[in-house]
Amino acid sequence: MHTVSSDSSTEELSRTQLLHQRWRVATEAASAHGQSWKQDPERRHLCEAATEAEEALLSAPVTNLRDLALKTEVLRTNIGVSSLDSGLAHQAVLAVCEGIEGLVASQGGEVAFRASRQASDLTNIDSNALAYLFDLFEMMHSQWLAVSCQPIFVRSGNQAGFPPSLVDIEASRVANARDRIADEIRKRTPRDPSERDTLLSIRIKDEILCEGRILDRDLLLDAVKAWG
Repeated sequence: MHTVSSDSSTEELSRTQLLHQRWRVATEAASAHGQSWKQDPERRHLCEAATEAEEALLSAPVTNLRDLALKTEVLRTNIGVSSLDSGLAHQAVLAVCEGIEGLVASQGGEVAFRASRQASDLTNIDSNALAYLFDLFEMMHSQWLAVSCQPIFVRSGNQAGFPPSLVDIEASRVANARDRIADEIRKRTPRDPSERDTLLSIRIKDEILCEGRILDRDLLLDAVKAWG
C-alpha cells in the first residue's frame, strides 16, 4: 500500500476518479457495439481500450475507501459480463461488494481502513477494538479467498505477465492488516483478566490460522495458566 502525504492523497484520489471515468466510458462504448469482437475490428479495438482502462484503474493506489468503492464497481461489472447470476459463486462475489460498500458508509469502516495502511499506528487502539478489527479483517480475507476460487477469477496456464486482479490485491491487503494487528497484540501486556482473555484469544486464533494448531509452546503455557 502506498504511503502519501495529505496533498498527494488528494492528487491520487483525483487520479483514481479520472481513471474510473475513463474505464466507465470505455466499457460502455465496448458494450454498445453489438458485433462480436472476433468479427468486427472496431469492437476489438474498443474491448482492448476497455481492458487497458480497467487495468489502469485496478493498479492505481488506494488512498481511501472511496477509491476502493470505485474499484469494486469493476468487480460488479465483471459479474454481469460473465453472466454469473446464480449460486454460491454469485453470492460470494456480491457479499464482498456489499461488504466494501457497507464499509464506505460506516465510520467504523474508515477506522478499519486506516488500520490497514502500512503507516498506521496501532499502539493507541484499545485491545477490544483491535480484537474486533482482527476478526473483521480475517472475515474479509476469507471472502476474498472464496471469490478468488471462482471460475471468472481463476487464471489457467502461465501466470507471468498477468497484472494482479482486484481480488488478489484486496486479499493481500486485508491479510497484511490482520497480521499487523496480530503482531501488535503479541506485544501487549494485559492489564486485567478481561484484557488477558481478549489478547490470548486472538493470539490463539492467529496461531491456528498460520499453523493449523498451537505449535507455540509459550502460547500453550499461557493458555493453561489463564484457563487451567
